[in-house]
Amino acid sequence: MIRDRKDDPKAPSPDEPLEFKPTDLADARASLEEPPAGVKILKRLDPSYWVKQRRPATSTDLQLTPQALHWLESLPQDVRPVDLQRKYARIVNLLAENWKNEINCMHVLTQLVVDNRGDRRGFPMAVLAELVALRDYRMNLSRTIR
Repeated sequence: MIRDRKDDPKAPSPDEPLEFKPTDLADARASLEEPPAGVKILKRLDPSYWVKQRRPATSTDLQLTPQALHWLESLPQDVRPVDLQRKYARIVNLLAENWKNEINCMHVLTQLVVDNRGDRRGFPMAVLAELVALRDYRMNLSRTIR
């Protein structure tokens, strides 16, 4: 299809010379290696993409801290997360660290329960149920303190 300037005012006129921007071979090669914007989104859908984005695991990601152990003991039996502590020590540590600050704690719990990115696999149902129970307990705890 031949474009007319009437259809596309940005289209070059056949009478005008084409403009080229001088560049070196390295810049040209680098621009070819960079994927278009839509392809970047597709890469994020691949689970291995997020594995590469995460920071390396630390000791507090793999085992419960003394603060987390104390926090777990302080919780009522019916909201104490069993599956969460077995599978996701780093999350238990994060919750224990933020539990006393209502705003931070609710932010952390909401980020864990709600998928803002739209492409997460999510937690196993048992873990999700424990997170929701913790969130509800924390909300009720905040109401009773006020």
